[in-house]
Amino acid sequence: MKSKIILFVAMFAFIGSVALSANAAYRGDNVTSVKFALVAGVSAVANSSVKAGVLGFFGNPGLDALARNSARFGNKTREQSGNLVAYDYTLYVRRDITVKNGVFRMIEADSIKTKGISNIDKNRLPEGDNFAIEKIWIAEGNHATTLDPKNITNYTNVMSSVQAEFRQAELVITQDTKELLRLPVSSILAGGANTTGSKKDVAYSLENNPVVLIENVPFEINIEFPAAQGAFSASALKFHAEVELFGKKTGRKFV
Repeated sequence: MKSKIILFVAMFAFIGSVALSANAAYRGDNVTSVKFALVAGVSAVANSSVKAGVLGFFGNPGLDALARNSARFGNKTREQSGNLVAYDYTLYVRRDITVKNGVFRMIEADSIKTKGISNIDKNRLPEGDNFAIEKIWIAEGNHATTLDPKNITNYTNVMSSVQAEFRQAELVITQDTKELLRLPVSSILAGGANTTGSKKDVAYSLENNPVVLIENVPFEINIEFPAAQGAFSASALKFHAEVELFGKKTGRKFV
């Protein structure tokens, strides 16, 4: 009986999604925003089996993750939930890491958003912006003299082309003192050069388990080098790191 109820609710949600999407397309609305609203509503259902059955129809891990986490959004964002959209977005940051060892913070509390260097202001997302990380790109670049990340053009994510110190490090993302992700840099790097697609095409995928960053709450993107190891100590070059996070971000629909 329980399985029949789950199936019925799932079928109802699917039919409702198709009808709402068609109606939204007819009116010229953002179809993703309609789906987001419907998934967010389903996520409020207490029965986890029913919830899982319905969410499975939407097939986008980032969108589903945002909907499941919607209760954690700020009060103002929740009040505007009927006007929310979810769309493709990329967070990125590039920094000089030449003399860093131990824990190196890619973003700081006083970081300033600067085109070409980072689109993260300070160490948090603005009010109304909640982000589900679906894919991760990390790369290393170097230059004979410059410490300015804007001047680096040779970033590479190929395992054999980066320094041993970089391969041995770990990428760690935390928010509100909770560790959301910890991966060896070596597992994110590529085995060979990308000659067929964009960074996003070959980035490391979190598959069906996106990491969600919540608006207006401090978070960290850290590269942790082996504790007793001086970073890039054997080279006279200046080294830089690039981190790009691909996924889905909430925003407000302007009408």
